[in-house]
Amino acid sequence: GAPAAGYLGVDMFFVVSGFVIARQIVGHLEIGSFSFGEFYWRRARRIIPSAYVVMLVTAAVCLPLLTSLELAQFKTQVWSATTFTANIALWRQADYFDAAAAFKPLLHMWSLSVEQHFYLLHPFLLWATSQRFRGPAVLALLAASAASYCAIRGAHPAAAFYLTPTRIWEPLSGAAAAIYFADGWQTGWLRRSGVIALAIAVLIPFAPNSLVSSGLAPIIVCFATAATIVSRPRVLNTGPASVILSRIGDISYPLYLVHWPLFSLLSNVSASDPVPLGPRLAAVVTSFALAGALHVLVEMPCRRIKSPTRTSLKVAGVATCMLLAVSIVPPTRDARNWEALRMHAGGLAEVCEQTGSSFVFRRQCQSADQPDTIVWGDSFARQLLSGLVAHAAPHGFLQATRSSCGPVVGMAPFLSSYERARDCMSINQSVLDYITANQNLKIAILSSMLLQYFCLSADARVDCQDRPTAPFDALAATVRKLESLGLGVILVGPMPSVEANTGICVERLIRGLPMWGETADCGTSFAEFKARFAPAIDLLKSIQETTSAVVVWPHSLFCDEAKCRTHVDGKPLLFDTIHATPWGAELVAPVIVDAMNRVMRTHRTGGR
Repeated sequence: GAPAAGYLGVDMFFVVSGFVIARQIVGHLEIGSFSFGEFYWRRARRIIPSAYVVMLVTAAVCLPLLTSLELAQFKTQVWSATTFTANIALWRQADYFDAAAAFKPLLHMWSLSVEQHFYLLHPFLLWATSQRFRGPAVLALLAASAASYCAIRGAHPAAAFYLTPTRIWEPLSGAAAAIYFADGWQTGWLRRSGVIALAIAVLIPFAPNSLVSSGLAPIIVCFATAATIVSRPRVLNTGPASVILSRIGDISYPLYLVHWPLFSLLSNVSASDPVPLGPRLAAVVTSFALAGALHVLVEMPCRRIKSPTRTSLKVAGVATCMLLAVSIVPPTRDARNWEALRMHAGGLAEVCEQTGSSFVFRRQCQSADQPDTIVWGDSFARQLLSGLVAHAAPHGFLQATRSSCGPVVGMAPFLSSYERARDCMSINQSVLDYITANQNLKIAILSSMLLQYFCLSADARVDCQDRPTAPFDALAATVRKLESLGLGVILVGPMPSVEANTGICVERLIRGLPMWGETADCGTSFAEFKARFAPAIDLLKSIQETTSAVVVWPHSLFCDEAKCRTHVDGKPLLFDTIHATPWGAELVAPVIVDAMNRVMRTHRTGGR
């Protein structure tokens, strides 16, 4: 499969870009021939024509093909890419339940926005500082940006990933290399070290979880890339490798522009991520063909325009207006409110999602002054609350949820971040402590995907050793502890799920939009569902057999022996592949309420 940290290619690109631009500017400054106007014109004719062509063609294809939520976000992507603020727009869109990256045709434009911000500001820095202080000034900004990245990546990962102040240290790394090592490393052993640096840059994307989750991987890959550039390893500069890399380099920018819209359109039409291997390979071949055409038909002619002309400015103005107009194209009229139908079933309030290392009680996170039921778990638990509050009067609910963190005390989930796994253990213990101290609670509703507690991942970032009985031991101990405190315990199993994004799939199906792939009917076989969640289903059955807990099986409402439905009356049960819509939560709630009533009748709750 693809390397887990393959996204580090963007970091390498930033370093190379910073090196090339700084070297050009410094060279002109040293001979007194630098011109801001000429510099920005070169950047504009290099970047804008190809970007505008790709965005216009992508918009023409996407407007009739995308579903409602994806189209609304696409419009934002278009105007933000046109104004080179895509990184800011995508940061503002970043959310656990935001449309997946694969369904955003212009997602990749965020990195071009960061690069443009660098192009806008960096010439002034180099121009305003003397030759003596030029290097120290770049290093100072590099250090400040890297420090800000390290400071916020844990608490605000989306901001650290997308925003210019926390990413500009990467092109500045290349700029520093250009300033301090303009002529390369001439010493023999330093030049030979370039092979080591190249190996590090290539292998880092395959790094283990401990390195990737620590945040060190981008830092290592950036400095390894800078070292590779200045050491000029012979393997990259002679023989067939240099010829191939040179040819790819010629079309690298067009290839960057065209590849992602193709893959994203495949994901949208199939409502799935990842797309099967065959179509992906076809998209790769098509990307190279389109990149070559874009290079010959757009890039090369535009490079021959030595200075702005009235015609070129008119064409740019018209294209800009056309792109900005995309953001005000009215949505397709439809009798159904797809925005409402495809919402995710949320909790009691946004602030109720626990984020620290201990449970924090907030009044907004209870549906009554003295709730008698705690809903504890990950996003599977959170999605139950909207339906329960509507159907379970006079019960009051307290929300104790954290994404990817199941209600399992004493065992960490296998997550790609060590910090998240550690905090999950800590927060679960603090939830149990809160329950112990709160005598009003009579029922605990536990729900989780649970698969994160099994060593199932092929993700290279996840280091785990399979412990077959550990999930049962930990969950059973949690249930027995709750029962010993006098609570009735209800466990809620998984909703039926498919490989496709159900919200997108159902909307495409009902509206008659083009679809292809195995999930074109938006359903799944019962056998596939059972296979996907087999460890979780077996675990819940074992808990049911060995404790007094009641297990509710939502899939029993929607599956027969052959097929599982993922939509009822044209309304999707799922927001994505596994999370419920409010409609799905509404249908499941009565079954859970029935279990609550049985628990209240049969379970001893004395002393609470």
